[in-house]
Amino acid sequence: MIPLALIELWVVPPIAAGEQQPSQSLPPARSQLVIESGTSVGNLHIFAYAGDRRFTPVNIEYDRRFKDRLPPLHCDYIVGVMPVIFLREPAEFGPDSKPLTSARQTNYGVGLFPGGLRLYWGRERTWQPYLLAKGGFLYFGQRPLSPESAKLNIATQMGGGMDVALNPRLRLRLGFSDFHFSNGNTAAKNPGIDFMYFSAGLSWRLGKQTDQE
Repeated sequence: MIPLALIELWVVPPIAAGEQQPSQSLPPARSQLVIESGTSVGNLHIFAYAGDRRFTPVNIEYDRRFKDRLPPLHCDYIVGVMPVIFLREPAEFGPDSKPLTSARQTNYGVGLFPGGLRLYWGRERTWQPYLLAKGGFLYFGQRPLSPESAKLNIATQMGGGMDVALNPRLRLRLGFSDFHFSNGNTAAKNPGIDFMYFSAGLSWRLGKQTDQE
């Protein structure tokens, strides 16, 4: 998760200095830079059957507002990278992904997400809900989920959350999603896995802000 000290560094000083709090309606920003992290709290069995793993990535994301929108909705196109991924899984597991020992190991990986959409309702406000869908690729140093799987995997993330304005430039983002990855049957075994994934991060609104979109 994003360390509390990082959040305090950006949030506490403006409050202590008595800065004006964000109004209910905020000037729109054409783009945002987001840094977030999170962790899974369990495994679902929707598109896959593997389990007993924990997923903890660091995510860096760039969001760009579409010029056109359908009121009262607006949408951001998003691209992102995961420079580091921690996948906690059994130290030994069989071809069907079932653990063969209670010992644990960390499998390190990286990720690239070249495309996704974040859908917001209404103008930017202090509290703003969103829906999210994106896809990309993950690469691990060791074969995840099964010794007969592949190091390169396809990933999807679908969920929603809330953006909270901390000041006119900085927002806190909280989300929950289903995070799925599998090798797409490119290897002998394809257990796949679905994580119940909670995330938190900070987004910086970039560029000139105006009162009209």
